[in-house]
Amino acid sequence: MKNFGKRMLICLTIVCTMVFVQSVSAADFTFKLANVMPAGDHVALACDKFAKLVDAKTDGKIEIKTFHGGQLGSGKETFEAVKSGFLDIATDSYANMYTLTPAFEPFHLPYIFEARNQQLAAFRNPKIRGHVDEELERTGLKWLMALEYAPRQIGTTNKAILQPENLNGLKLRASRSPLEIATHKAWGATGVTVDWPQVPEALRLGMVDGETVGYDSMESAKHHVDSIRYVTELNFQSYGVAIVFNSKKWAKLPDWAKKALEEAAFESMEWHEKMFAEYVNNAKAEMVKAGVKVTIPDSATAKKFRDIAKKEVWPQFVGKTIDKDFVELIQNEVGAPESGEWFKQ
Repeated sequence: MKNFGKRMLICLTIVCTMVFVQSVSAADFTFKLANVMPAGDHVALACDKFAKLVDAKTDGKIEIKTFHGGQLGSGKETFEAVKSGFLDIATDSYANMYTLTPAFEPFHLPYIFEARNQQLAAFRNPKIRGHVDEELERTGLKWLMALEYAPRQIGTTNKAILQPENLNGLKLRASRSPLEIATHKAWGATGVTVDWPQVPEALRLGMVDGETVGYDSMESAKHHVDSIRYVTELNFQSYGVAIVFNSKKWAKLPDWAKKALEEAAFESMEWHEKMFAEYVNNAKAEMVKAGVKVTIPDSATAKKFRDIAKKEVWPQFVGKTIDKDFVELIQNEVGAPESGEWFKQ
């Protein structure tokens, strides 16, 4: 009887050990990824794609748990949480990373990218990425992936913007990027920083008269349903999504984990790039279908908006808070703009 009890104890120990080993090997690492955009938005879809690719590439040894719709906080809050090590991965417009680092600010200069091919070239270029990585490292962040947002347009609630002077006295929702706010001011409006989850309420209550984001963001957040009635298509400011990892945690990862995460990130970027043009065009079509009036300025009017922004905004920042050499590097590396629509049909 005593021997039987010993044998049972040994068997139970072996079983428990096997269960423990299997549970560890099934998910050696579990990382939380915070995303402010709602489920179904293109950023959320790319994050989910990334999680699936990581799972496949590591046979489940790395699990990415995605939290969409600002469940874990605003972009600023989650970026800061990653920096502090309380969160593993965060994603939001890199305009909202300004309070942590100016690494991405040159990308926000109005009209620095005049076509989609230039923005994509900047995301891929090793020299440009290397410069951004150095800046981020000082902040405790690792640039894992970049995704596109559609370029900024002007969306308003009560009147169409046909000329820059139509913006006089209006309040526009802005990100935390000083360059976006400065562009609003150059055109006569006031930029009011509102974190993304609070924008619908700000629009509905008239705290702001509009916003400057792309068709993708306006439509996925349904701002056009009861607030945005007019859009002026300017493509005036390019901005994107930064997906960042805590740099100290990254440094401690084994090489196989880093390799899998980087491969999955690159493949997610490629997947997103291929689907995004159709996504944005569909978003624009849905807004028009819902009654939003879209104005595409003629070349002379578009030039007026562009000239005011470049003349008044660039001198405030380039050579001061923005590295002039880095701006020149971007301009030299991205090539000439392709003609035609930003997102060709």
